[in-house]
Amino acid sequence: MNSMIQANDVYGEQGGSRRPIHQIFIVLLFLLVGFLPQLAAANTDYAKDDTENFIAKISDSYGQMIDIAALLHDYDSKMITAVIVVESEGNEVAVSNKGAKGLMQLMPQTARAMGAKDPRDPFQNILAGTKYLKQLENRYGFNDPKEALVAYNMGPSRAKRWLSQYDSSDYGYVRKVMYVYDILEQKEYDNKRLAIAVEKRIDDVAILEDSARPIMTKPQNVRFASLPLTLPNSRRDGIKTEN
Repeated sequence: MNSMIQANDVYGEQGGSRRPIHQIFIVLLFLLVGFLPQLAAANTDYAKDDTENFIAKISDSYGQMIDIAALLHDYDSKMITAVIVVESEGNEVAVSNKGAKGLMQLMPQTARAMGAKDPRDPFQNILAGTKYLKQLENRYGFNDPKEALVAYNMGPSRAKRWLSQYDSSDYGYVRKVMYVYDILEQKEYDNKRLAIAVEKRIDDVAILEDSARPIMTKPQNVRFASLPLTLPNSRRDGIKTEN
């Protein structure tokens, strides 16, 4: 993962220079530019076999924390989950070779700025990472989610330079995160359809049960005086006496 990030960082910086240099280097550069999108696309295959497992693991262990962070910072919970999958695969004690820590791989200074005293604590890490993603939109102007992902990965200043020349969809990190995000979005859609189908099925069963139930009418109130009975006026009227 880190090698891909470093490769893209170098690519972004070199692409902005465009100085007249040796012809061979220019040819190699054009070949590299043409090949990088394919390389990035190929690298999104790295987690295809395990993505479902990563999603399940993260949802089970940190789903409630993610929902709280999404609510507090008004951010898409699916995007938070997707970033965690790509950054750490759900490993809360992960540390990169550059010193980024935790589920959302926060650099120490970024973690402190976002209020995380212990970036290895899952809840603090998720809250800080989500807050940073939101700040990239509100403070730095990366309103497009994909552009915000570029900034999250390489930093706002470098991202602005890179995005001035390239499209966010060409960035390998963005491809990885959006691949996971699309899976989560499809799961959400399927779950909604299933819920609707189950609800409809319950309604259909209730209708069938009502139609099969025998028709019962409530008995009318009957006044005692209307009963076809005659009662003796006294006990004597009902007693036969002997002479």
